[in-house]
Amino acid sequence: MDRDKLLFYTLSQIVYPNFDTPRSEKLETLYALDELDVILLRWYGGKAIGFYTVKPAGTEIFSTKERYMMPVVDTAYIRSEYRNRGFGMGILSDVIARFPNEDIGFSKPISNGMLRILKKFLTSRKEYRLRFWEIADCDISGSQQLIWCTLRRAAL
Repeated sequence: MDRDKLLFYTLSQIVYPNFDTPRSEKLETLYALDELDVILLRWYGGKAIGFYTVKPAGTEIFSTKERYMMPVVDTAYIRSEYRNRGFGMGILSDVIARFPNEDIGFSKPISNGMLRILKKFLTSRKEYRLRFWEIADCDISGSQQLIWCTLRRAAL
């Protein structure tokens, strides 16, 4: 097992459930391990403080044999003591840098914390409002919702 996978495992399966216990009322869930995901660690001062994972476009969904039509951010986590310091916005900036000309999906359900970050990001970066999608049901036709529209409806 390489270093990044070991750190991801430690953060997702030990630190998160035991120290930042997910709260269902905030749409937080435990993280499942998927060997096809691209794991991207977030660092601060030489320490892994979080991660996000992406299912690349074209990845086959084992249960349905469908394929993702766009890259999909499947998980994102920053340790609680490092939150509210811009690391979530950094994740979004990193995603758009990695996939500069593509729409970006976010797995449903999107946690309340990530929705706040998305709202802040999309409020200031209008050019991405038509490129960020909430993806349910493994990207099967009709499962996509534009995140900006969802955020606008919730604000009413």
